Amino acid sequence: HDSYYLNFADCSPIAGRAGVREFLFAKQTNNESMKSFAVKEFLAGGPDTLLLPNENNLYYRLQNAFTIKELLSFDASKISINYPEIFYPSTGIFITRDDHLYLAVKGGDNDDSHNHNDTGSFTIYKNGRPLFIDVGVESYTKKTFSPQRYEIWTMQSAYHNLPTINGLLQMDGASYKACDVDYS
Repeated sequence: HDSYYLNFADCSPIAGRAGVREFLFAKQTNNESMKSFAVKEFLAGGPDTLLLPNENNLYYRLQNAFTIKELLSFDASKISINYPEIFYPSTGIFITRDDHLYLAVKGGDNDDSHNHNDTGSFTIYKNGRPLFIDVGVESYTKKTFSPQRYEIWTMQSAYHNLPTINGLLQMDGASYKACDVDYS
């Protein structure tokens, strides 16, 4: 909703607007809905999406320069991108929404890139604003990418929307996963 995204693990709830890179990915995968989303996000970003004033990557600036004309000529108004529910089996993420509430639940396992031990965690947005949040991540440090990663409080299940049972926290790894997943 607007600049907010449903987020888990190291993702920020304000991850930045989609635009040219997402449009190009959608073009390569023949995903018309994603193209529409990228165009709408690009236009909502105003001049910053056109000029990329905070972007240091020259390649991204060149992608912008060479793709803007095609992106702006894409008619995004004919494609709906508002799905009432979505399930991504590969990550176990389920999202459902109505006119006021958005719910996202993370199944999957605790072996993802940039993982937090957050299988079963959820976020809820009301009227496009976070109501029950996922705290995300602190600033990256050397410890973030070390064997001591799960000593950091934001990586632990106790600091997500999850119970701690008999003092036990979730562990990391592929064997710590949601099983028999069903959604409706």
